[in-house]
Amino acid sequence: MPAGVTRLAVLICLILSAAAPAAAADLFTVSGIAVEARAESTEAAKVQALVNARRQALEALTAKLARRGDQAAVQYPDDAAIDAMIASTQVADEQTAPDGYRGVFSFEFEPEAVRGLLRRQQIPFTEARSGPMLVLPVLRTAGEPALWADPNPWLEAWERFDSSTRLTPIRTPFGDVEDVLSLSAEQALAGDEAAIEALADRYGVETVLVFDAALTIDQEAGRTDMDVSMMSYGPDPYPLVTRGFSADTTEDVPLFLDRAVIEMVGEIEDLWKEAAIAGADRAQQALSALVPLGSLADWVDISARIEAIHLVRRLHLEALNARGALVAIYHTGDAERLGRAAQRQGLGLEEQPEGFWIITSRGGLR
Repeated sequence: MPAGVTRLAVLICLILSAAAPAAAADLFTVSGIAVEARAESTEAAKVQALVNARRQALEALTAKLARRGDQAAVQYPDDAAIDAMIASTQVADEQTAPDGYRGVFSFEFEPEAVRGLLRRQQIPFTEARSGPMLVLPVLRTAGEPALWADPNPWLEAWERFDSSTRLTPIRTPFGDVEDVLSLSAEQALAGDEAAIEALADRYGVETVLVFDAALTIDQEAGRTDMDVSMMSYGPDPYPLVTRGFSADTTEDVPLFLDRAVIEMVGEIEDLWKEAAIAGADRAQQALSALVPLGSLADWVDISARIEAIHLVRRLHLEALNARGALVAIYHTGDAERLGRAAQRQGLGLEEQPEGFWIITSRGGLR
């Protein structure tokens, strides 16, 4: 093999070997844990704050991986054992006082330590991320449904929610002219499959979730009530979910809506985790594919897109030559669904008469 190709092969292998640990580190990292403590000295307060932050972070991590009902059964170890599960710690925004301390912590946990904790207690969990989901929040006030109205505080609440660290990434629509012309609130509520599919294609998702919320604010009774129904559209639709929310009118409406979003995201996550856990024992499909390459940059780009496909569980480089790479893709779902998911990552997946597949780039991520 020419020296240039050998060097390319070495670089590609290094990239592949680094990808899985990086993904695991991201999944097992918990950030933004704000704690404060008081004690007889600043140092003692800092130690106590760190202990509290570690425990909160581990609880947040198990909540990310396990269903809410199962996570409630987790028995956590003592503080020394939790400390031993942590690979690295970072702190920011420290504030000190003679008898107090406040800081915002980030922790990277050892993946095997967390997995072992859950497995020993027979707590079902999953590390699989779903594909991104598009939410369409329809708000009814006085019976009139609104999706693209300005303002739509229900849509704004979903826009405020950060799903970047969750197993179920959420996307919200732009609400621009193209969206308005593509789908009305009435079409969303009626489940207009053609219009919903067109919007899904625009945002590069398989699953679209319509959240039908009826909001009532009764100032005389001092109550705010909202009934929410979630309807799912896609190749693996979720069942209908309905929830009711209430508060007194002293609570700001945006905060009330934020709480409703958090609860509905929990419902989405439980449904996803249940499906992922149930499917964990199913045999994965293996697909051999040729990836034409012109440069290392091509491989970096295409391999990142393949690994971003939510159905892909593992990408293995089997052979390399000057014209391309031969890979094995281990995935769930059938080849047709994998092909549709690949299209949403700007890739073409075409079967060849010889029984293998060719993966080509079709431009930037959609």
